[in-house]
Amino acid sequence: STELYQSRQSTAIINMRGQLVQSERKDLSTNSSSRSPGRRNMSNSASTGRQLSSRYRWVGFGDVPETEDENEEHNDEEYEGNLHTLEESSSEDEIEDDVPPPNPGQQSVRGRGRVGGHGNVEIPASAPASAGVSLEQRQPARSSSRQTTQQTYHELNSDDEHLNEMMSTHTIPSGNFKEDWLTSEHLFKMPRGEGSNVSRNWLSRIDYQGACLERKLYCPQVGDSVVYIPRAHYDTLQKYPFPSYSMPWKSWPPHSSWPVVWCKVTHIRYRFPYKLNYKARCQDEKLQGVAAILTLRIYGTPLSNNRNFPWPAPNFTPLSSDLIEFEVTMFECNEDDFIIPEYLYSWRIKELERAVDANVGNANGISVTVHCPPDNDSNSHSAGDTDRSGYTGCLVRINERSEDEFHFMDSGYNALSMKWDSIEGSENTNQPIDFCAWNININNPSCNIPAVPTMGDDVKAAVKAALHTATNLDPEINEFFSELVDTSQYTDYLEMVEVPMYLSLIQKRLRSNYYTNKSSVVADMELVKENCYKYNEDGDGYYELA
Repeated sequence: STELYQSRQSTAIINMRGQLVQSERKDLSTNSSSRSPGRRNMSNSASTGRQLSSRYRWVGFGDVPETEDENEEHNDEEYEGNLHTLEESSSEDEIEDDVPPPNPGQQSVRGRGRVGGHGNVEIPASAPASAGVSLEQRQPARSSSRQTTQQTYHELNSDDEHLNEMMSTHTIPSGNFKEDWLTSEHLFKMPRGEGSNVSRNWLSRIDYQGACLERKLYCPQVGDSVVYIPRAHYDTLQKYPFPSYSMPWKSWPPHSSWPVVWCKVTHIRYRFPYKLNYKARCQDEKLQGVAAILTLRIYGTPLSNNRNFPWPAPNFTPLSSDLIEFEVTMFECNEDDFIIPEYLYSWRIKELERAVDANVGNANGISVTVHCPPDNDSNSHSAGDTDRSGYTGCLVRINERSEDEFHFMDSGYNALSMKWDSIEGSENTNQPIDFCAWNININNPSCNIPAVPTMGDDVKAAVKAALHTATNLDPEINEFFSELVDTSQYTDYLEMVEVPMYLSLIQKRLRSNYYTNKSSVVADMELVKENCYKYNEDGDGYYELA
């Protein structure tokens, strides 16, 4: 096997005997190429004094001192017209190059030629100033998007250009939540080339449109007030069991039933799918979307369940005991939602009870709408943010259910049966289907749905001022974290980072009233930092800047 080897010029072609055949120079030292968040070039690192990442084994041949016996024109003439097609090496085997063996006092720097090929270049430890920057400066940071010389490779009989790439070699999970990968077995890094196919757009929205009536999957934010339904969560855990999963309700007090609880979202972290479900052969068990792991703190429990309905009252009493925290994992699937925004849950239950009371305590004939995920017979979602379809029908009856689990009783799970409106030409037998009480929208409500909680103008102005102050602590913050990482150069970025976050996206969300509270803005700023930590190495310049 033979590799493409970068000579003093930016481009070089070597024949099967390892001899120089053709070369050209493309110096872009004055070109200001795209800058990416969390990225730094060599010159900046030299000026700031920050230590560069050691994860990239790259050295420019322009930094190697030219020897007296090196004659490129002679090589070009000698082998002109006698070119061999170069084959890409798919192994990590090293190839001997026409470079003199190391002398005492020399250091060997391992350089990346192109994907699948590596070579060793000997750099004298005491290279003169004309040979380039120091060894430390010559190792570009993993996240630098600019080079003093554009590294470009051409392969014979190939249309590929710009074959150089920067890749993270971070393969060992670390940090406070490393058990997400080691124990729960989320994928730490997606397989090569599959990062852009992961469904993550539901977590990257810019506005809140479509989420108020769950026409889209609810996207949680830190600080949100939500209702958690254990019975619905149980179904999801049974369908998608993962290592070391827990049932939060098992640790709740046994003195009274908590079929639903009012919680606040105190923390969110994002992970790639479970390894088991991503690789599942059965399409019905396959998951291809990013998961959101929520930390919930219970603030309220249902009022007494001595009622005429098999679900709790849409009011909560503050929790008198010590606050209880637990974790749940959300992801795109066709199971019933077990996390509902509190304002939406309360409004739906109140309107449902009003409609039943107005119908003399009978649910039969009440017109409703239900939003369901697309019926594609699969849990394999595209990378898009899929809309849920609205289906109309009429309620038939209220169901009485019995549950074995203490905290499942009278939760409203599958408490209503309905029939779809008949569609002309449809073969639907229109048999009654059971739905949960919290998933039903009454078609003629007595009042409009409450407005989505948003930050007031004063709070938003204060947040914008704080954001401006934070991003101007160091001019390089805006320079490297303002825009989405250039994934054409950092080709494995989407395979390493679950939900990319950057300053311009945060600003867009502020302008479109996406954020429900200021804690959510802080969480997105933290996500910028966490993404940089995962892709980069502890101790390099970008890690320290984040």
